[in-house]
Amino acid sequence: MSTMTIYSTIYKRMNLLLGLILLAAVMFGCASRGPIYTINEEPIPTIGYYLTDGAGMTLYYTMADTAGKSNVSGLKLNDWPIFYDSNIIVPPTLKRSDFSSIKRPDGKLQTTYKGWPLYYYSIDAEPNDMVGQGIGGVWFIANPNISKATPSP
Repeated sequence: MSTMTIYSTIYKRMNLLLGLILLAAVMFGCASRGPIYTINEEPIPTIGYYLTDGAGMTLYYTMADTAGKSNVSGLKLNDWPIFYDSNIIVPPTLKRSDFSSIKRPDGKLQTTYKGWPLYYYSIDAEPNDMVGQGIGGVWFIANPNISKATPSP
């Protein structure tokens, strides 16, 4: 066997070994992450938990809405963009049945939690920002303990 053939064989085996190592690393990395949720719970040390989307962005609701109906429209949606995900996946601490979707007056779909339409706040720039909490006395961080929205009289 020539020296070239030996080096060629070693080179091929090393490439195969490196490929297997890379594949194992990718598979182990993916398997260790667990499920990917579209809604998460994040802790607030002094208050409890609040809801975020899968990327960690805080979700809000407003007292201006009623059960299954968004009353936020027009330019207000620039500040409070709607949250919608067609495939809600939640951790075991939340109930999937608490989430639904509504068709808004503008024809867009919006995810609801316990009947409350969910929104982002446009000023929240980073995951877990909560700048919108309490704005105008009607905007609040969505949390697992909110009661079901009730229909307007």
